[in-house]
Amino acid sequence: MALMTSLLCFFGACSETGVESDAQSPYTIHATIDNASRTTLGEATDNGYKTSWVAGDMIGVYGAGVSNKMFTTSQSGSSVDFSGTGALAAGAYVAYYPYMATTQFAEGKLSIELPTEQLYPGADYLLEYAPMAAYSKDGKNFSFKNLCGLVRLQLLGSATIEKITFEALDGDFVSGTMQAEVSESGVVTTLSEGASTVALTGLSAALSPRRVTSFYLAVPEGDYKGIKFVIQDAERNTMTLQASDFTLSVRRSVMSSIAAVTYAANGRVYEVGDLYENGTVKGIVYEVDATGQHGKIVSLDEYQGYYGYGTSNYLDNCTSYTDGLYNKAQLWASGATYSSYYPMPHRSSVWYIPALDELHVLARVAPQLNTAMVANGGVQFTLTGDWDSGYTSSTLTSLPTSSTKMMGAVLFEKPDTGANYAVTSAQIRCRTITTF
Repeated sequence: MALMTSLLCFFGACSETGVESDAQSPYTIHATIDNASRTTLGEATDNGYKTSWVAGDMIGVYGAGVSNKMFTTSQSGSSVDFSGTGALAAGAYVAYYPYMATTQFAEGKLSIELPTEQLYPGADYLLEYAPMAAYSKDGKNFSFKNLCGLVRLQLLGSATIEKITFEALDGDFVSGTMQAEVSESGVVTTLSEGASTVALTGLSAALSPRRVTSFYLAVPEGDYKGIKFVIQDAERNTMTLQASDFTLSVRRSVMSSIAAVTYAANGRVYEVGDLYENGTVKGIVYEVDATGQHGKIVSLDEYQGYYGYGTSNYLDNCTSYTDGLYNKAQLWASGATYSSYYPMPHRSSVWYIPALDELHVLARVAPQLNTAMVANGGVQFTLTGDWDSGYTSSTLTSLPTSSTKMMGAVLFEKPDTGANYAVTSAQIRCRTITTF
């Protein structure tokens, strides 16, 4: 299969009125896509998918006297003319596709961004973003080579697929800044910074139980030791396919296919405000990671607890601002009990009192959680009032001269304020959280 290469024209053509100088006269270059390229757009043939540009595609050119000069084609096909203004002087040039104003060329290498999301543009194209580069010794003819390979995931089933995420479990980068060294002898690519995940988005693909539907992701060349796909449907259910002991070999201009599987949801993607329920653990999601499969929930219940605890040594090691689980462990290690501290979850419980930074995150989204709280039988957050209406954290933040140890707290009306303190006898609100 050949690597797909279609990017809609993001930049309108510009022209100038008046007398044109020789430097601004129209100039045309010819570009072809290497016949060895086997991963692109176009109709399927016996040898794979025919590679082609479409009208409106743009390339950038670096070389003698020009820096990221843009050329545009009005043709479609794998061998087309690109037009610009101002002739290219005799000499060697490097070109790349698709054109981006931010693409850099230094020390003989192009710096090309591989996005973390590859937009699926519709049934007419297999893939929107698949970069190529070319070398020309005369500034007139450019033969483009793909910089990535193609990974094909094949699905059967009855769901409507909205997003597919690919992850390299060995941590190799599959998105980020690619360095491409282009010469007459070929292309050498490296990816020294970035992320180990890339997602295909913009989907609304209805699967068939009898006919395979293929999905394509452009991935840098490499041997990926351990791979994972997370497939999300329109109902935000997910299916995870993982092969930790499998090596996926991806080569430039070559398609690597994953055997067809039937979509069967085995997980779910969550958003802030969703109800999470798993056995006895039930709460409202208030934070999620990039995958939507992991995050934190807050309990439906609310407690009243002492803001500080006198001169007791129970709190001495509850010093983490980021990890309430750490503070919980320190409390239990110190010998604290329920009666000696506000409602501290049992050591075997998954629930814990948030650290101060975790409490700030909760406070920022609390207003949008109240509707979900009520709908699911929970207690609404108190969003206004004085410090008696605040919420306490599990983080020790102050040791005044009176030796009264106090805990950091947040007034949800002002979620980004710094730590505040109250007297030992003040009983203010407390919510517990846990991870999923």
